Amino acid sequence: METKDLLLSSEERYEIWEVKRAERPNLLMILEKDAGDIDDGGNSSTTDDSLPLLDGCDIPGWRQSKNVFVSKYLQGYLNVGSGCVLTRKDTQLPILSSRSLRQWKELQQQLLQPPPSERAPRRIVGKEEASTLCQYPWFERDNVPVVLEGLTDSWKAMETCLFDRLVETFGEYDWRFSDTHGATTTLRTYRKYVHSLEGQTDDAPLAVYDSELHTDERVSLLRDYQVPKCFDAPDLFECLDDEERPPYRWILIGPARSGTGLHIDPLGTHAWVTLLEGAKRWVLFPYGTDKSVIGMQDPQIPSALWFSSKWYRDSIQQVPGAIEVLQLPGETVYVPAGWPHLVLNLEFSTAITHNYATEYPSWRRIHDAVKEEEPELYVEWEKRLRPIRPDLFEGRYTVAVLMDNVTDNNVTSAAVTPSNCTALLLPQGDEQSQSQKQSLSLPLNVLPYSEPIPGLFLFENILTREEEVPILRLLDLEDVIPWKTSRFNGISYGKRWGVHCNLRDRRVDAPEHPLPKEIQHFIQTKLSLVKETLKGRCNNAQFLDFQPNEANAIDYRRKEGHWLQAHVDDRQLSKEPIANLSLAGDCIMTFRLQNRRLVSQQQQQQQQQQQKPYNNNNHPEEHRVLLKRGTLQVLTGKARYDYSHAIANTDLLSDRRVSITMRESPLTLAPSYYSRKPPRTSSVTVNNNIISSPKPLPHFAWRNYYQPPPKQQQQKQETTAARNEQPIRMIRQANFEMKAGHQMNAS
Repeated sequence: METKDLLLSSEERYEIWEVKRAERPNLLMILEKDAGDIDDGGNSSTTDDSLPLLDGCDIPGWRQSKNVFVSKYLQGYLNVGSGCVLTRKDTQLPILSSRSLRQWKELQQQLLQPPPSERAPRRIVGKEEASTLCQYPWFERDNVPVVLEGLTDSWKAMETCLFDRLVETFGEYDWRFSDTHGATTTLRTYRKYVHSLEGQTDDAPLAVYDSELHTDERVSLLRDYQVPKCFDAPDLFECLDDEERPPYRWILIGPARSGTGLHIDPLGTHAWVTLLEGAKRWVLFPYGTDKSVIGMQDPQIPSALWFSSKWYRDSIQQVPGAIEVLQLPGETVYVPAGWPHLVLNLEFSTAITHNYATEYPSWRRIHDAVKEEEPELYVEWEKRLRPIRPDLFEGRYTVAVLMDNVTDNNVTSAAVTPSNCTALLLPQGDEQSQSQKQSLSLPLNVLPYSEPIPGLFLFENILTREEEVPILRLLDLEDVIPWKTSRFNGISYGKRWGVHCNLRDRRVDAPEHPLPKEIQHFIQTKLSLVKETLKGRCNNAQFLDFQPNEANAIDYRRKEGHWLQAHVDDRQLSKEPIANLSLAGDCIMTFRLQNRRLVSQQQQQQQQQQQKPYNNNNHPEEHRVLLKRGTLQVLTGKARYDYSHAIANTDLLSDRRVSITMRESPLTLAPSYYSRKPPRTSSVTVNNNIISSPKPLPHFAWRNYYQPPPKQQQQKQETTAARNEQPIRMIRQANFEMKAGHQMNAS
């Protein structure tokens, strides 16, 4: 290789200086102060026509963090003074010693370690699991970062887009370094800069960010990879022409210590980044994080400086939910909309990235972002998008519609239109209803399943992501009421507030824990809006007077094998209406029409004893309903009493799905006829001794104070065993004999 292919010429040094000047113009003030080019009024006298020519294309401000130690001896070689017309050749420059890079090498080795498990995102490993993801995947709806593997197995770009191959094929083309300025240079010049003393001593070297591949022969690179299916949903900016559409795809090239400072992707877009070679370190902060806490500012702090300063150590400890990622070749990082993040290249890296926009997690958020950040673009965008997606601008979102042809593996998704279902909206003239509607951040969508399942109503977008956060935090507080494993009607974690329905003793006991204020607020505001919406549509007087006094929270974890057994909620202890709120994830609930004549009591007992997970086989009277995150489900009438409902483990569409079921259950004022226990008073008599208590004894306390004689315990055990083997006539006979024995003992 010739010397000219290794060393920068004077013209090439000037090109690199121009790129640096455009990339971080704030650092020119340091240069201008040194050169004395600032007049008495504080204005710079430097113009584009009289730019100083520096040896080594150097701007001193690019070496502020001391990641690379540069002695005064080296500085003399890099910067010979402003206005110098002579440049030293690279052959005259000294070789950078390993001592100068020691501090960076220590930081590099630290960041090459995998992040702690509590700050690591979920990984979707394997081509099979990644290929099963469809459009609008769960992590996009939940707006959480993930790392995907196995998406690049068929990519030709894993060879054609490597840096050495790009220099060989497109080395003479001009490549851009940012969309905010037009400074460019060729890849051959850039390769010289990276390996020169200048590139090795810069704390944050230049990195290529080119989005103009489609304008020349480099367009062939766009055909060497495929957008993964899970990110291939219709982009809301596709309606714009290429000239009008904001940049949305890039090739990223950069050496170690280069990267991107803390920022939020513009216009409310999501992003995915696939690494072809090298290694990257990411830090992502949840939506709404205080910028001052994490060091997010303008101009950006280069990522190499951020990681080597206190910002890295302090912010990941102060911000709950911060995510760290070590990205290796072949891995794809999904960046949620609105999440502040930064990236540092730990090795020479090449990557491909796309930004895209969907109505998830919030159409209102992306709409307002475009209107605020790009008002001129918004006018044209709205004009083009409204005819294609009128449902977005009219407050009608994409929801699941239950059709007659729904099968086990098919849930139809379509926009709510008058032809397939009726959208229940508030009366325009009702001022009270309008004020309640304004309390919702998103329009209220109602999907009545009046034909297949009478009495079932779904209210989508009843809860926004911001309103969901305090409720989930409340549920996860272990110091008040901890999550407990429950095997009642399946397997899950559970906790409850309000009155307690004692199904065994057929009674409703007073509440041990009152309803939290967050749930009370939901009942008072959101549920009242639901009632107003259903007036005239639902003739159920009990629902219109529905005042829940019981709330049961259930936490389903798909990886732990959780599921909900097919059942019908108790018909006597609770009133008819049941309201269920979906949080943290989506699921599919299966409803089956119950024909109790065909299901014997023996079959029901065997199913309960074996505790077999629910299996969603074909059933002539079965309907599968998609329950989205933030949806309120209301069961009345036949949907409440004639249909069982269940959730198979495979129908949990997210790793976690939380539900809050609300009922109204009147207190039991007198002891139940079926309960032979004495009334709950402040004193109890045991073996002729009076045991007093300052408060009424809890119901479970009777188990501690009263124990039947051993003979009665044996009779009870024998009777229980007989119930599983003998016919009903013999069971009744055993019950009669046991009751007679009690009476004889009492006499």
